[in-house]
Amino acid sequence: MGSAEVLTFSGDERTGFELGDREFRLTFDDGPTAPGGATDRLLDVLRAAGRSGTFYMLGERLAARRRQEAAEDLRHRFAGMGVASHGWKHESHQRLDTWPSSVSDTERILGETFGDLHRRLFRPPYGQRTADAGVILSRQGLGLVLWNIDSRDWSPALRAEEVAVRVVRLMLLWRRGIILFHDIHDRAREALPLIWRVTEASGVTWLDGGGDE
Repeated sequence: MGSAEVLTFSGDERTGFELGDREFRLTFDDGPTAPGGATDRLLDVLRAAGRSGTFYMLGERLAARRRQEAAEDLRHRFAGMGVASHGWKHESHQRLDTWPSSVSDTERILGETFGDLHRRLFRPPYGQRTADAGVILSRQGLGLVLWNIDSRDWSPALRAEEVAVRVVRLMLLWRRGIILFHDIHDRAREALPLIWRVTEASGVTWLDGGGDE
């Protein structure tokens, strides 16, 4: 799910505060869903709006999707987006002794599936990782990415309109950031057009999800 604030262990961990004024990046955790599910509906909305994002995928969910859809079709479906690792399962990588293999196994299936769309980035579930995770990941050529704007779109207590209001308020507060959504819920798909409309004339730059973070 993720908390609203995540503490950093080093300056190498990316949170969104390192971005330029009014620069924002859309990120989506926990997918992909089955074909035709929430992930695909979100991709349609992003593409129709000319936007893109980075999808932090769970290895086990991607493996399940691969049993239903060929890698070539998935590359076409995610064209223009970035895909990165959220670990193999959605469990704390702070208490998981085998977390390096969770990362490496997910990296392998991401690379095999997505080729050039694959970004060498890792976001730990719940933002939880060991204090030396950044150093270990860096040795493997992986960047560690967190967030500074949590949409809380996973909460059943929030309607899509409330998610949008929360995100816009935090955008105004921080003036830059990595926004955390979840593509397994439809609230992201419903909230994003509201956010785009409200911020349309505010000089916001939406960074390319297919680029490097």
